[in-house]
Amino acid sequence: PNYFETQRQLGGILVKAKKFNEAEPIYQSVLTRSKKLYKPTSVEYLTILEEVGDLQFAQRKYTEGLAFYNEYQKNAILAKMPPQDYLDIYQKIAEGYIRLKDVDNTVKSLTAYIN
Repeated sequence: PNYFETQRQLGGILVKAKKFNEAEPIYQSVLTRSKKLYKPTSVEYLTILEEVGDLQFAQRKYTEGLAFYNEYQKNAILAKMPPQDYLDIYQKIAEGYIRLKDVDNTVKSLTAYIN
């Protein structure tokens, strides 16, 4: 794998090891570089958004994580991806709103998920 992919792998390992302070700058670098390498609607870029959102959720930073998941959802819609290809994002968005005790947005997200 190339350097960029190795960074992503290292970030993922650090998240699993709960070494969030070490993973954060790596993922920030990966995100910055991916913005230059990929279109916002590319699968590669969407994958990075999801991974950074997962990192935020693992740290209980739900508002920050939701920003990445919502960007993913917006870009997936722009890419005209079928919703069934990213159902897990709807679930993660709903989970974030549940954690934030935001009932209205939880219902909105889950309604979008089942429709």
